[in-house]
Amino acid sequence: MEFWEDGLSAGEEAAGAAARLLEARCALAQEQERESEYRLAAWPLGF
Repeated sequence: MEFWEDGLSAGEEAAGAAARLLEARCALAQEQERESEYRLAAWPLGF
């Protein structure tokens, strides 16, 4: 098993990167959902 300078294995590095990507995707989906809700709320006002 190969270890990086910080002591993590390549698999641990990949798992961490995958977790950060998943968190970013969830945050983006939540932001898009909020924007959609704002648009729906503003639609009757003509915005």
